[in-house]
Amino acid sequence: MGSAAVLHQPTGLNLAVSAGRKVAGDADYAYIKAGITRDYIAAGETSFSVDYYDGNDFVVAGSSTSSVGVAVVQRLDAYNTELYATHRSYDFDDASASYQDLDVTFVGARWEF
Repeated sequence: MGSAAVLHQPTGLNLAVSAGRKVAGDADYAYIKAGITRDYIAAGETSFSVDYYDGNDFVVAGSSTSSVGVAVVQRLDAYNTELYATHRSYDFDDASASYQDLDVTFVGARWEF
């Protein structure tokens, strides 16, 4: 397993990647996330990102899992607060059963004190 993340400070572009394989068995996964952080408004930095996950053989031999997500975070510097929203779609498939995809949306805030 391994991962790496980079941030290009002048542009706010960032990238994170991760991949791994289970030592005993055939399970493996790959993950990538790309984003940008900028001062679009005076209140604080705004971050946008999109990510993708793909895995095989984690739950059941021959299964596949995937996930796609998008997120936005708005920093409110004057209030030490971050507002966030994210949407993620999940998919799981195996040869023995049929499963429905799942979509999840979160919104929230984080206040630092």
